[in-house]
Amino acid sequence: MITKNTVLILGAGASSHLDYPLGKGLINEICSLEIDILPILLPEFDIVFFREFIQNLKKSQFSSIDQFLENNEKFLGIGKLIITIILKKYDNENKLFPPNSPGWYFEIFNYIINCLENNSFKKNNLTIITLNYDRSLEHYLFESIKYRLKLKKEDVIKILKNILIIHIHGCLGEYPKEFYSNKKMEYLYLKKLSQNLKLLSDIPSENEYKSDIIFWSNEYKESYKHLKKAERIYFLGFGFHEEILERFKFFNEENLKKVDIKATYKGYGQIEFKKLLKRLNNYGIKKAMLYQSSCNDFFRTWASID
Repeated sequence: MITKNTVLILGAGASSHLDYPLGKGLINEICSLEIDILPILLPEFDIVFFREFIQNLKKSQFSSIDQFLENNEKFLGIGKLIITIILKKYDNENKLFPPNSPGWYFEIFNYIINCLENNSFKKNNLTIITLNYDRSLEHYLFESIKYRLKLKKEDVIKILKNILIIHIHGCLGEYPKEFYSNKKMEYLYLKKLSQNLKLLSDIPSENEYKSDIIFWSNEYKESYKHLKKAERIYFLGFGFHEEILERFKFFNEENLKKVDIKATYKGYGQIEFKKLLKRLNNYGIKKAMLYQSSCNDFFRTWASID
C-alpha cells in the first residue's frame, strides 16, 4: 500500500517505450503524411488547406504540435483530427504484452495486485496526472488485472476507479467505453475522438488566468487539489515546458519545501541542461531532484511506488 500521498506526472516520454511519437517525432510524422489518404480521412478539408497547414507546421519551428495549434487557431480542427489519426495507429495492445514489455507500467500493476492481496487498495494514495492523449496505461492495467484475477469487466472497472488518472489535455475517448484499438479508422469515429483533445478550449481571459484562483481547465484545478496534498511527486518523461508548469499554479519553492520531488530526464546536452536547471529553479525544482534515467529504469533504481 502507498502510505504517502503520491502524484505521478506523465509527459510524452512516459509512453515512448510503446513507440508513441514524441514532440518533434509527431511533427515529422504529420509532415510526412501522404496527400492521397486525405479524401478518405479528411473529407471536410481540401488539399489547399491541408498543404497550408503542413507548410505552416514545417516552417514555424515549434517543438510540439500542441504549441503550434495554440498559436494557429485556424488549424485547430485539422490539427486535432490528424493527431488523432496518427496516435490511433499506435494503439496496439501487442506492444503491452509478451514478447514485448509494458515497461514501467508493470510497477503500477504489481502495486495494485499487492494491495488487492492485502485488502488495502481502497486506501490508495496514488494519483496519476498525464499530459498524454493515449490510454495505454489504462488498457494495460485493465487487461492485466482481468486475466490475473479472472474477473468480469464490471469488477475490473470498480477496482480501477480507486486510481485517479487525470488526462489534463483530454484523451482519445473515455476508457473502457472507447476501447483501445487501432482497427477502427473511419472518419466520423476519428472526428468524434478528436473533439476530446483540449488545446484552446476552456482558456479563461488573460487577466483571469493570471489570478491565483482561475485555472486553465477543470482538469488543472483537480490536479492542483492533489498536488497540494502530495508528499511525493514523480515526473516521468516530462518535458518541463514552462507554460505547463505555470498552468498547474503549484510549483514554487514554498510549496515544494516538504515534498519529495524526483524527475527523469534524458537527451540534454551540457549547455541545454544548464538552461533547463535555470528554468526549473524558478519553480522550486533543483538539480538534486533530477535523475538521468529512462522511465522504465526509474522505479527499479531511484524511487519506490509503495
